[in-house]
Amino acid sequence: MSSTLSTIVFLCVPAWASYLAIIRPLGSDAEVVVSPWVFYLTHPAFRRRNKSRSTITVGYSVSLGSARVQ
Repeated sequence: MSSTLSTIVFLCVPAWASYLAIIRPLGSDAEVVVSPWVFYLTHPAFRRRNKSRSTITVGYSVSLGSARVQ
């Protein structure tokens, strides 16, 4: 997408091509950062659940005997 945009800008407004060459890496970085955030904010697996659901906590303890090594 960014290469297509840079080609269009270079062909239509050549004076702006150098400015676009400076800004283009920032746009690529933003694309890499924004995509996971959109996934995180919209995917149902990452949504917080209501507190009205009941939870079950299972706990256990293991007791190991004290063994003497002589």
